[in-house]
Amino acid sequence: MQRARIKLSSTDHKVLDEICRQIKEIAEKTGVDISGPIPLPTKVLRVVTRKSPDGEGSSTFDRWTMKIHKRLIDIDADERVDKEMAIEIQQMNLDQNTFDSYEFRRKNIFHGKWIKHSDWYPDYIRRLFNRTKVDFSQVMGHTKIQSENYKKIKQGHVVHYTAENYYELLFALNKYSTRQANIWHEQGRKVFLYEPFTHGFFAFIKAYILRRGFLDGVDGFNISASKGLGSYLKYMKLYELNKN
Repeated sequence: MQRARIKLSSTDHKVLDEICRQIKEIAEKTGVDISGPIPLPTKVLRVVTRKSPDGEGSSTFDRWTMKIHKRLIDIDADERVDKEMAIEIQQMNLDQNTFDSYEFRRKNIFHGKWIKHSDWYPDYIRRLFNRTKVDFSQVMGHTKIQSENYKKIKQGHVVHYTAENYYELLFALNKYSTRQANIWHEQGRKVFLYEPFTHGFFAFIKAYILRRGFLDGVDGFNISASKGLGSYLKYMKLYELNKN
C-alpha cells in the first residue's frame, strides 16, 4: 500500500498538536488509515548576542533560545491524478460553477495493470467538491460524498493503486467488510441467514458475467470472487453481531 508522509514543524507545540488533531479527525471521518502523529526530536536553536560594544562580565550578553517542535504523520495515498485530469481541473472556473461536486472516472490498478472490467471500470468517484455544501456518508471501505448537484467529468482519470497482490486485496476486503457490518449494526439493520449467501453469489455473477470480469483473465476471476466474498462477509459479520 502506498503512503504519503507529512512532516510538520512549528515553534508552538500547541498549534502543531491542534493541526495534527484536525488531520487525524478528517482521516478518521473519511475512512483513511493514518499512523501518528509521531513526535520527532525537538530542534533547539541558541543565539548569543552582545548587548553593547562595551561592558564587563556575562551581563553584557543576551542569550536567545527557540525550540522547533516536529511531528510525523503517515496516511494512505493510493490515488493519483493523471495529466489529462489535471488539465481539465485547471480549466474549470470553480468560482462561478453551480455544482457542489464533481465525479471522475477511476482507473483501478492491480498487479501493475489496469483492470478494465470486473465491476472495476468505469468506476466513477467524487473527488472534487465544495466542502461548505456537501457532507460525508459512511459506506463500505471509505466514506462517500453526499451531493445531488454533481457533474460527471469524462476527461482523465483518478489512478487508483488498489493492491499489489492478493494478500493486500484480501486484507482490505476483511477490514472493509468488518467496518460496514459495524455501521449496519449501529443502525439497527436486520439480516436473515440466507442473505450472506445470496448477496455473495449475485455479487460474483455481476462482476464476472454482467461486468465481463472474464475478459480480465485470472485476475478478473479472482477479483470477481473477492467481490462475492466481500459481500458475503459483510452480511455474515452483521448476522454474527446481531446474534451476539
